[in-house]
Amino acid sequence: DRMAFYNCVFRSFQDTWMTSMKGIDDRTYVSNSWIEGAVDYFYGGGDAYVEKTTLYNVRSGSVIVAPSHKEGTKYGYVFDHCMIDGNAAAADGKLKMGRPWHNRPIAVYLHTVMKIPVSKEGWTDMGAIPAIFADYKSVDANGNPVSTKDRKTIWKDRNTQKDGTSKAVLTDAEAAKYTY
Repeated sequence: DRMAFYNCVFRSFQDTWMTSMKGIDDRTYVSNSWIEGAVDYFYGGGDAYVEKTTLYNVRSGSVIVAPSHKEGTKYGYVFDHCMIDGNAAAADGKLKMGRPWHNRPIAVYLHTVMKIPVSKEGWTDMGAIPAIFADYKSVDANGNPVSTKDRKTIWKDRNTQKDGTSKAVLTDAEAAKYTY
C-alpha cells in the first residue's frame, strides 16, 4: 500500500500514470520527478503526495488529473511546490488542472508555479462532483499570484444530472493539513 518514486521520468500521452484503485489506504509519494502527458495523465485513486515535480503538458487543452477517490479517502492528490509546464501548443490558456472521473475525488495544488497559463476556471467537468478541487498560493512564471476568483465551483453529476458544489480555493488552515 506504499510506493515512493524519486528523480523519475514518466512520459506518455494519455493515462501516463494510474495510481492505485485497490483501496482508500494506498499511498504514493513522488519527489523531484517529471510526469508528462496530455489527457488525464495522472489518474486513479488512493492518496498521492507529489512534491517538487514538473507536470509537463504536450498539447492544447491538456487535462492533468482525473481522480476517482472512494468515500473515506483522506488526502487524495496533493501537488506541493510543483511546476506546471508544457510545450508551445499547451501554452494556449486551455489547460485544465483536472476533472472528476468517479466518486468524490480530491485534488489540491499547493504553492504551484504555473509556467504556462492554466484556464481561468482551472478545472473541467467529467462525471462526478469533487469533494475538493482547489489550489493554494499558485503563482505564474514571474512569481505573481494567479487569480483564483473564476475557479470552477459548480459541478454536474452525469448519473443524477444534479448540480453540486466544491471548494476551489483553500484557506491557510486548510492548506496546512496537506503535509508529507
